[in-house]
Amino acid sequence: MYLPAYTYETAVSYLLGYDAALDQSVLKGFAMWLICRADGFNNSQWSMIVLRIALPEKQGLKPGTPLNAKEARCAVDTLFDLLEEFFAYRESKGLRVVYLDYERWLRKQDWYDEDWPGWYSLDE
Repeated sequence: MYLPAYTYETAVSYLLGYDAALDQSVLKGFAMWLICRADGFNNSQWSMIVLRIALPEKQGLKPGTPLNAKEARCAVDTLFDLLEEFFAYRESKGLRVVYLDYERWLRKQDWYDEDWPGWYSLDE
């Protein structure tokens, strides 16, 4: 893939545009899959979860924080590695399994309340 600048922001923008052009079908389930894979960051955008995976030593990063060239390369490489892994998983298991994995992950969290009105048994 050609990027006009090899920055994380450029790669994310390119993917968001590509996803938008295809009615949000490309990245469908990606954030949920990342949350399960990272075992956390449920309230973060997928682009920030990727950064947290790629650069664990920089957990306090805020959106838009500039990255040096080495960090940007690591972040972009990690993004594409994760996308490749996600696409293979979604292709082999299906999107439904991605959603079920996320539901199972949610149910393991101490803050997730089974008294929530939308709660239902997965065994039904």
